[in-house]
Amino acid sequence: MCQVYIANNSYSDGVQKAYLTMRINIMNKSYEDAILSWITLAKEGDVDTQYHLGLMYAYGNPSFKDIVVAYAWWSVSAAQGNDKAAKNRDALEKEMTQSQLLKARGLSKVYYPKYEK
Repeated sequence: MCQVYIANNSYSDGVQKAYLTMRINIMNKSYEDAILSWITLAKEGDVDTQYHLGLMYAYGNPSFKDIVVAYAWWSVSAAQGNDKAAKNRDALEKEMTQSQLLKARGLSKVYYPKYEK
């Protein structure tokens, strides 16, 4: 389905910092702090972080798993040219109910103008 890409030299400094902060928070079992570090950067328009945030919502800790929100973040990232986000969004769409998909598309329309670069 989706591929998890860890931070590497091809990502922005912000993604590198968010990734390291997330890893530290996960090691300390501070899952909410981990996701908050990604949300902040994603809301600033970082396409790679938006993609990774989609991964966290789609496949992460059950306490914050939400495929509707994952779809929305992947849609924002995909609209800005992230092919991995587009592939994951399209694969996730096939697993969603009609109700979930309608909510996800509506949320995507709200997110895009707020969180694009």
